[in-house]
Order: sequence, then structure tokens, then C-alpha cells
Amino acid sequence: MLKALANENVKIFECGLGYYDYKMKLGAKLGKTFIYRFVADNLISLIKHRIFATERKIASIIYHRLWYRRVQSFLPDYLKKPIAQRWIKLDF
Repeated sequence: MLKALANENVKIFECGLGYYDYKMKLGAKLGKTFIYRFVADNLISLIKHRIFATERKIASIIYHRLWYRRVQSFLPDYLKKPIAQRWIKLDF
């Protein structure tokens, strides 16, 4: 995949988990991934876990499904950006 992208002069690309049009063009297949979270049994950890879980759900709907899968595919290449580090850390 990296060789094909380099041959097409692609400068920025994300090779981790996530849905990207170029991955589909190169023959990628969608698959399920599983994430196991272990949370300490104290109030602060449980609150943090709930906050980040809510943030992940919102990001999944607005940032990933709407922006990356629908809006960004219609933009010119110079406006397309990879997923921000913040969202990658939230499991994309």
C-alpha cells in the first residue's frame, strides 16, 4: 500500500485503523475491530471513562461519519486533511 501511494506522489496518509477512500481504492476490506477497556473501580476513573465514551460517540457521528465519509470526499485535495491526533487516540 505504501509503495502504491508513493508512486502516486501522495504526501500525507494514515495507515492505521480507519476508513479512507484511498484504502478502498487499493483493495482494502472493512472489518470489525475490538477494543477492551479496563477501568479502575474508583469514582474519578469511572467519570473519566464516561466522559471519553461520550466524546467517542459524538466524534464517531459528527467527525468521522459525516465529515470524512460524506463531506470531505467532495472537497478538492488541498482541503482534505488526515484525522487529527486527538481523534486517533479516541480509537479511529
